[in-house]
Amino acid sequence: MVILEINTEKNWRGGEKQTLLTAEGLIQQGHTVHLACKTHSALYQKATSKNIPIIAIRSNIQLFLFLVFKGFRYNIIHAHTPKALTPCALAKPFSAAKVVFSRRHYKVPTSFFSKWKYNAADYITTISHYIKNRLVQTGITTPIDVIYDASILIQPNAMRIQNEYKTFAQSNKKILATVAALEDEKDPFTLVEAIEKLYNKRTDFIFMHFGSGSLLDQVKQLIVEKNLESVYFFMGQTSAIEELYSLFDVFVMASKNEGFGSSVIDAFLNKVPVVSTDAGGLNELVTDRGYVAKAENATDLFEQIQSCLSNSNEQLIANAFEFATTQLSSESIQQQYAELFFRLTQPTIHPTQRKV
Repeated sequence: MVILEINTEKNWRGGEKQTLLTAEGLIQQGHTVHLACKTHSALYQKATSKNIPIIAIRSNIQLFLFLVFKGFRYNIIHAHTPKALTPCALAKPFSAAKVVFSRRHYKVPTSFFSKWKYNAADYITTISHYIKNRLVQTGITTPIDVIYDASILIQPNAMRIQNEYKTFAQSNKKILATVAALEDEKDPFTLVEAIEKLYNKRTDFIFMHFGSGSLLDQVKQLIVEKNLESVYFFMGQTSAIEELYSLFDVFVMASKNEGFGSSVIDAFLNKVPVVSTDAGGLNELVTDRGYVAKAENATDLFEQIQSCLSNSNEQLIANAFEFATTQLSSESIQQQYAELFFRLTQPTIHPTQRKV
């Protein structure tokens, strides 16, 4: 098959990581893959270093024109972002290529045009059943399959931990951590309240919050008001965060809503026990693999963290690691994409037309 992978984001986040893994995986399976991405984006730079053929795009108009005049070259056009889906849907009448859209965020289309372009796709994949169900409830009629995001273990960086986080590593206290933007959907206020409740019960831990966002100043003020400065530490936006998970004793997610939870999967891979809310796809991900608390419930979150700290968690850790390394392995996920693409590109043969 000849496949065009498209991602028009400039920054490097989970979706861009998955785009690159998909392109690499399909190439390894013997397919011809081109990657359309923004010139000099983080994805452009990483794909260039891996010698993946690139179609450099400066705007959606340029992408639309490319698809109109050269889309016929491809069997599959795979869009990884809603913005990338727009030119794919508009250019669809000009080529026979099948358009597949991968949806990773829990938010659903609301405008007429957004729903139109979702329904213009030949197929949609989502990274959780939660997202799939939301799209169906919104009125999206395009066939939808759940294909999880792929996981890949990044080896711990002991030297970096020693150089950058020596104080924390040598504190002789349990290290609890989260990797979450300081935004409303991640619910940092409930998280702080849960940590306050935990601190009122025990003082043998510290909490590291990796991430930044619009609520940073408000959350910092809350930490001061609750006198948690000696236990709750803001670590800022941190590159290559996957290298640091071996530092953590417990990983915590307090989200109000979540499509699936890539940072939780990183914890699974590093055999770090997880405590999470049941928000969105997190419930699907963490149940039987970690501790699950009700979203926006600080008392429940505190109690689940307390339980995690009080138990060995061996079985939960084993369940989580097995899930991440088998069902979420890059090989497994890219094979699912290849099988979907193959089904879409094969002509339907009526039984009476088959040769005996």
